[in-house]
Amino acid sequence: MKNATDYSSLLGEQGLFAQHISDFVARPGQQQMVERVAAAINQQQNYVIEAPSGLGKTWGYVIPALLSGKKTLISTAGHYLQQQLYLRDIPQVQQCLGLNRSIALLKGRSNYLCPYYIKKHIQAETKSAAAQQRQRQLSHIYQQLRESGQGDISVLAIPANLRSYVSCAAEECLAERCPDFKACPLFKARRRAEHADVVIVNHSLLLSDESAASRTLIKQAQTVIVDEAHRLLALAQQFSEHRVSSRQLRQFIRQLLSTCQRCTAEDASIQRYLGQLTQWLSDLPAQLPTSIPYQRAAHVRVVQQVLQIFSHLLPWFTIAKERDYQLSLLATQAQQLHNALLAILSAEGLCWVQKQGRGFVIQNTPVHVLDNLQKTIAAYPQHSWILTSATLSSCAATEQPLLADEMVLRRTGLNSQQSYRLASPFDFQQQARLYLPAMQHSPEQCGFYTEFCQRLAEFVALCPGRVLVLFSSYRALNTVAEQLALPPHRQLLQQAKTEQGGADNYALLKQFIALPQGILLATGAFWEGVDLSGAPLSAVVMDKLPFSSPTDPLTKLRSHYLQQHGVDSFNEFMLPEAIIKFRQGCGRLLRRVGDKGVIMLADNRLHTKSYGQRFIDSIPGLPQCSSLEQLDVFFNHPLVNDLHVNNDPASTN
Repeated sequence: MKNATDYSSLLGEQGLFAQHISDFVARPGQQQMVERVAAAINQQQNYVIEAPSGLGKTWGYVIPALLSGKKTLISTAGHYLQQQLYLRDIPQVQQCLGLNRSIALLKGRSNYLCPYYIKKHIQAETKSAAAQQRQRQLSHIYQQLRESGQGDISVLAIPANLRSYVSCAAEECLAERCPDFKACPLFKARRRAEHADVVIVNHSLLLSDESAASRTLIKQAQTVIVDEAHRLLALAQQFSEHRVSSRQLRQFIRQLLSTCQRCTAEDASIQRYLGQLTQWLSDLPAQLPTSIPYQRAAHVRVVQQVLQIFSHLLPWFTIAKERDYQLSLLATQAQQLHNALLAILSAEGLCWVQKQGRGFVIQNTPVHVLDNLQKTIAAYPQHSWILTSATLSSCAATEQPLLADEMVLRRTGLNSQQSYRLASPFDFQQQARLYLPAMQHSPEQCGFYTEFCQRLAEFVALCPGRVLVLFSSYRALNTVAEQLALPPHRQLLQQAKTEQGGADNYALLKQFIALPQGILLATGAFWEGVDLSGAPLSAVVMDKLPFSSPTDPLTKLRSHYLQQHGVDSFNEFMLPEAIIKFRQGCGRLLRRVGDKGVIMLADNRLHTKSYGQRFIDSIPGLPQCSSLEQLDVFFNHPLVNDLHVNNDPASTN
């Protein structure tokens, strides 16, 4: 096992990595991170480490984890970084170190094909031409699965309109009772993960109480590394321990109706009842209660109505399941769905029914999901838990421990002695500027985005390369996309919200990289979850300070809870989270040693509100300017000729 000096020399100018990678750049901060993470792993200690953008965070934990020889569970914020670790970062490190640790990537169940449900849809009786076309497509997918054994939906590029027909939810899964259990891609992936030396999961899977696989992996691991740890709470807010969708309900009813048609005549009344339910579920999305303002009683009433379906069916299943094997499987699903709905009603937190596409989803979102993580860390004192991110605090990066009141420490039960903040590797005085245009309108005023479009167009005219524009919402993004006037040589890309609620960020990122003069309007993951190191930026623009919407039901619930317990929800909850997200947005700009560019923020609250200085203090050393003339001088400074000279592919690792 390597000691601290050996770890440092691996990443030195004449070290092993420099010998294998022609344009490798030695970075003291990365060396320091490797040493600190290695010490925590070897001594079985927990550690929180903030590693600013450009320092080389990924290799900073991958190298000591692989060299330790211990079983390691790595959790990331999303699929993008999972794939990057699995396909690029870990293989490259293993090649340099001459190691051959087994690596497994495990996603949530919705990312895997379900052979049993694909066959059910293929065999279902259909009359319409569209349904028959769908069955032919599903038959082709099933044949691909049988021939290749590949069951990852993202790898197979399954069209969005077919995804609800090729995977099953937890409440639908028959597990060991399934006739296709041995061929199930999900359980194959879980078995591979159980036997691998390093397993890569995402935060949703790590936080999931429902997932027996997650509990097993945590128990097996000796080291648990949580990358992009600042996103744990944000993802936890989206994560629901209990969830039932209209798709699941419709699919269950469709399968039950099909099975009853070949059973006895005494099931006729059930068939009529199921027909009525199908129509009721189709009409329900138009009648759902609003989330803003949130009124719990209205949402509870809808859940109770759905629950009555199973209260009616379960007694019938008690007798009917003995007559038919398929009915016995459906009886198991009915009980699972019934239990999930009861759990949603009884659990603490936010019970709500939300419209989703053409359907809806019923879920419960706990107020304090991270309590589960705190309990899990405490339950495995023999493990090493390493939490890392470019932004774990609302303060500027300096070489010292985190402050004791930082959210990541409070919410995980760790202390400041188990933490460290590394300094940024960038010279902000030379490489960046903060442009604060004089705005007459505040973000809450109706003329704000008209003025913003004018200021943005003027600014973009000076920028020599790509510009990433980050928005607080899709609504704001679409407003600017309609009004923004750009010269013909500046290609405009726009992140689109899909029916499922997300966007194809991978394809969009490839387009952006291919456009040296591109302007990308984006929101969501582009603030903090996407690495743009393959596309050097001239500028990052933010429409306004990234506060959570005060009308968001979960934000209101959390704020109310904190106020009840004597905590200032704005200063202790909303403001720190906004500052961290702001720092993440700023972190999109400089990714490599030779990068240079400008951050533009069009929110005049930075000067008019007392909390504005907190945002400015979180990025010290970044010179401010308020005129286009100053920016013109900056962009045309002789140093601009050295922009992006370092194309080191490992520089963001």
